[in-house]
Amino acid sequence: MKYAFTIVTYFLLLPQFNSSAQILPGAKEISISHSGIATSNDVFAIFTNPAGLAQPEDIAAGIYYSPNPFGMSELSTIYCSALFPFGFANLGVGYMLYGFKLYKKNILSLSFSGRPFNKLLAGITANYNSISIHNYGTAGTVTLRAGLLYLINNYLRFGFSVDNITRESFGDYGAQLPSALTSGFTFILDDILRLSTAIYSELNSNTAVSIGIDYEIIKWFSFRFGFMDEPVSFSSGFGLNYSSFEFNYALFTHRSLGITHQFDTIIHFGSNNSISVKTNDHYNIDR
Repeated sequence: MKYAFTIVTYFLLLPQFNSSAQILPGAKEISISHSGIATSNDVFAIFTNPAGLAQPEDIAAGIYYSPNPFGMSELSTIYCSALFPFGFANLGVGYMLYGFKLYKKNILSLSFSGRPFNKLLAGITANYNSISIHNYGTAGTVTLRAGLLYLINNYLRFGFSVDNITRESFGDYGAQLPSALTSGFTFILDDILRLSTAIYSELNSNTAVSIGIDYEIIKWFSFRFGFMDEPVSFSSGFGLNYSSFEFNYALFTHRSLGITHQFDTIIHFGSNNSISVKTNDHYNIDR
């Protein structure tokens, strides 16, 4: 009975997670309600906007963990990712594990990104998605996510991402993987305050609008806040950034499911420990 209840609960919750992209990492993005499509610039951009991976100049690795979403360990999620810059292009690799022993979902990701033009960044991620359902077997498929990031000027950026371009599904299960478009702008004020907005639109589903604020109170500490209208939800969090180490925390509130917590840690390797983006003739620090 316990397992039957868990499975039913999971499948009732699953559409809510997919429609609002709530299980995408990392904690920084969640704390601003996934509004940072135009400022994705850390190792977790491989799962949101791969164009953002073209920005970092050092090797980095990160892990995101949500151990007990909304009080249910069966919905635990972990993401791992790493970035390797090669000058002409950046390579990203990632892995996701979601679920419990009766239902598991895995994603293995490989991403390439670069800067075809001075103000335009582009990237693409290939994901191998697999699901395993107890007593029913395993199915897998490959999906593609593509992204663009346009640096309009020193204060305004536009981001765009499309997921599951070819509209793949899980074989005999007939479970259509979501095909979604995300686009948005970020306004950067004095390099310490960022106001972001994004629109998430899933095929044959509702459109979600989100806004977020990221305020760097002091050099190594940032406070964040966000709001999403579909479903109605609020988020907040903070980031600590010292030398080669970065820690982010997010608190997410859902009107039906309650409160949950997310964490991620990123470590940067190499001589350049700041993530930079060249716009016109100088660099803006976006960590």
